[in-house]
Amino acid sequence: MCNIKSLCFAAYGAHRFRMVRFGAISAIGTIAVLTLVQVGLAENGQSGPSAQPSLPPAPGTRDSLLLEARFPQPLSHNENNSLRPMDHFKECESCPEMIVVPLGQFRMGASENEVGSTPDERPQHLVIFAKTFAAGRFAVTFDEWDACTAAKGCSYRPSDQNWGRGKQPVINIRWDDAKEYVAWLSRKTGRPYRLLSEAEREYVTRAGTSTAYWWGDDFRARQANSPSCSINC
Repeated sequence: MCNIKSLCFAAYGAHRFRMVRFGAISAIGTIAVLTLVQVGLAENGQSGPSAQPSLPPAPGTRDSLLLEARFPQPLSHNENNSLRPMDHFKECESCPEMIVVPLGQFRMGASENEVGSTPDERPQHLVIFAKTFAAGRFAVTFDEWDACTAAKGCSYRPSDQNWGRGKQPVINIRWDDAKEYVAWLSRKTGRPYRLLSEAEREYVTRAGTSTAYWWGDDFRARQANSPSCSINC
């Protein structure tokens, strides 16, 4: 049974290169929101067949349509308890949209023979999520961030560097800025928001994959914005 205890917020940080591998492909400094629903997290260095990443079940249409159609407001106790994997919800008009992620496990880090990997990505270790959690479906947008600054919850208004604001992912955000944003979300919704751990972020962005990149083991042009790309990428 799900019971939303805390809402999480993810920001790109020290391992930006590895985030490109696992699908977090956007400008440096982009922020993605994730919501935790009582996560049990365990790590160990074991290896073997049990380390295969788990895949989410196929989404159902049961109460998902009801949750998506509801007015954006904090979930009621009954709504909390009825959440299932792949359900969507929003807790305020300017809050990020969340999707419930199933429990599971994955092998975090790079293998010894992974091309392009670095020592700080090793040793690989098994991470187990024993409780279901929810994640933001999209990166935090400028609209969502600007709502925070308009409400005096965020003191910094980042530049869009002429890429455009609105629904574009917010960029040029520092760690302290992200902390202000999650604190504002906590005050607005009455629920505790926090920044995601690296393990939580990688689990979500891997989405059941075990390859070096989310599309495979080789770097391909046009798959990501990266210094490794040539001018024709």
